[in-house]
Amino acid sequence: NKNFEIKIPFYICLLTGIFTWLIIIITVSYTYHYSPHKNYYFYFTRSLINWDAIWYIKIAIEGYSVDRMVVFFPLLPLLIKIFHFIIKDYVWSGLLISNVSRIIAAIFFYNLIKTEYNKEIASKSLILWSISPANIFFVNIYTESLFFMLCCLFFYFLKDKNFLLAAIVAGFISSTKNIGFFISIIFIFEYIRICVVNKKFNIFRIMFLSFISFSGLTFIAYF
Repeated sequence: NKNFEIKIPFYICLLTGIFTWLIIIITVSYTYHYSPHKNYYFYFTRSLINWDAIWYIKIAIEGYSVDRMVVFFPLLPLLIKIFHFIIKDYVWSGLLISNVSRIIAAIFFYNLIKTEYNKEIASKSLILWSISPANIFFVNIYTESLFFMLCCLFFYFLKDKNFLLAAIVAGFISSTKNIGFFISIIFIFEYIRICVVNKKFNIFRIMFLSFISFSGLTFIAYF
């Protein structure tokens, strides 16, 4: 697509990401002086692994060893496990996934808004999202960046009427968060609507794409 832009959203996301990380580093460095820990690297990484991040790292290392882990969906731990084979560090694998996902999400988010409105609104929307306080979760080991990136990809492919890719991405979304289930429902309704409008109603294709879009939820059946 000739109108697809990468540079503007990339630089906006990169600069705001650097700013967010500077705040994190300054905050952790300040609190380090008041902590009993002597190893700064250990203190820094331990400061990043809180709440859900602990469980995602634990699942990546051990798998679903206890029943309560089932509330944490498998895509992020699986990606952390895969990246660990290259990076050899679970924490930095998770951080890399989240920050790369954030950049990709920014690029597709910008282009989606630009297509619907214009460059100015797209830039303002991206800046407002990039500087929001919630970005501390987007650069850390949580599903927010991965989920948002997949949602942007989903709506981009859906708008482009690339239904197979949209269904595949919907499947990944439903394996990232429990609310990904609603993305699969959106896909089915939109695909059926398009079929009705175009008078090309193929029940087998609908069932096939619907199964793909819900495929991420199949891991629940395992339990």
